[in-house]
Amino acid sequence: MKNLAFISTLSLLILSCSEQNLVGEKIDPKIEKSNAAFLNQTLIFLDQVSEDPSNKNQGLTLGNPLGDTVSLYSELVKLFHPDNFKCKCDGAVRKKIIEYKREGQNVAGFVPDVLLKDAFYSDKAILLKNNVGGNVLANGFYYITSDGVPSKFLFASESPTSKAFNMVDYIETRPDIYSNFIYTYDCSGFLSAALSIAANAGKNSLKSSANAVVDVKSSLTVLGGVMYSPLYQAYAGTGKFSGDSAIVINTRIGVLNAILTAVAFSNIPDQTKIHINTNYRVILSSNAGNSSFNGKGELGINAGANFGVASINGQAELKASLDRKTNFSAYNTYVVDGNVNAEPLEVTVTEIKSKITSLEAILKKIPS
Repeated sequence: MKNLAFISTLSLLILSCSEQNLVGEKIDPKIEKSNAAFLNQTLIFLDQVSEDPSNKNQGLTLGNPLGDTVSLYSELVKLFHPDNFKCKCDGAVRKKIIEYKREGQNVAGFVPDVLLKDAFYSDKAILLKNNVGGNVLANGFYYITSDGVPSKFLFASESPTSKAFNMVDYIETRPDIYSNFIYTYDCSGFLSAALSIAANAGKNSLKSSANAVVDVKSSLTVLGGVMYSPLYQAYAGTGKFSGDSAIVINTRIGVLNAILTAVAFSNIPDQTKIHINTNYRVILSSNAGNSSFNGKGELGINAGANFGVASINGQAELKASLDRKTNFSAYNTYVVDGNVNAEPLEVTVTEIKSKITSLEAILKKIPS
C-alpha cells in the first residue's frame, strides 16, 4: 500500500513538472576563509601524531595520515552519486542526477537544497581517516613550550575516553546551545527530492524509477553538530562528566591522569600551559544503510543514546542506528571548524594536578 501511494503521488508530481530543467540555486558556504588557518593547523597536528613512533601501539599505522583536506561540496555530491547511493534509478533519471550542475559550482551532481543549506558550512573541510582520526582529535592537546610556541600534538591514548571513544557521546544536542541537524533519505525520498532536476527525463523513465526504488532498502544520512573535547569536559565537569557519582569522578580522574601521562616524557615544568580545543564542528555522513524514514530532524536531548554510534577506537568500524528501522555503517567524518563560539581551554599542569587532588577528595566522601 505504501509503495502504491508513493508511485501515485510521484506520478502527480511528474505531470505538474515543467519540461525544462530547473536552475540549481546558488548556495554559499556559511563560513569561508575563517576556518582555513584552523584546518591547516589541525592537519599538522594529526600528522604529528601519526608520525610519532610512540603511538604505534595505539591503533595507529605509523606514517598513515589521519586526515586530508577535501571539498565538502564534492564530498556531498559523491555521497548522493548513483554509483554510491544505489537506488536503481532509470538510465535517463540517473543521467540527469549525475550531470546536474548547481550555479556557482564546477562539480556536477545533485545534492538536495534543504540539506545543503544546513550542511554547507565551508567548502574546505578535513576528512578524518582510518576511523581513529576522530579519536585522536577529540583526545588530543598541545602545550606551550619555553620558546612560546605550540608543542607537537599529543594523544591522551590512556584516557578512558580514548579507549572507548564514541563521538556522538560528545555532540551537543541542545539546539539553543549549538545548531545541529540530521537528514535521512531512503531511495523513495531521494527520488522525490531529485524530481525537480530530473523532470525532463521523461514520464516513462520517472515512473520506471519510482517502481524500482520502492523495493530498494538503501538509506543515506547526514548528521551535523558540535562535538566537545572529552578532555575539556572532564576538566570542566560538564556534559558526559556532569554530576558527582563515583563513576563520573573516577572517569574524570582517569582522563586528567592520561593528560599528565602524555606529557610526562616531555619533562615540562608544572607552570607550563596546556591547550585543549573546546569543541569541533563535525559532519558525519553515510550512504551504507537501510531505512524507511525520510526527512530532517534535530538530534534532541536523548539523541546520543538513540543514535547508538559504536566505538571507533582503533580500527573498529563506526556503526550507528537512527531508530529501530534504520541502520548505518561505514561513516565518513568531516571537521569544518573548531572552538565554535568558545575559547580553547588553557590550563597549567599544576592546575590539572590540583583538580585531580580535589576530585580524589570528593571520591573519598562518596559511600562505597
